[in-house]
Amino acid sequence: SWTCEIDHLTPWAHGGHTALGNLGPKCKLHHMMKTEGIWPAGTDERGDPYVTSLGGRTYTTLPEPPPPF
Repeated sequence: SWTCEIDHLTPWAHGGHTALGNLGPKCKLHHMMKTEGIWPAGTDERGDPYVTSLGGRTYTTLPEPPPPF
């Protein structure tokens, strides 16, 4: 979408690479909230992305599996 920004899951400043496996879309507001530490985000031990809300709830959203051939 034209309103998305590309976000580094592991921040570039903390050694995150600019590579597909470390990038994901976020709207401008959520990108700012993650960057400023308002909504902490990262990847878990399996490498799945997560975000933690102000209330302390952690959310993980995984992509849909690809369709069969």
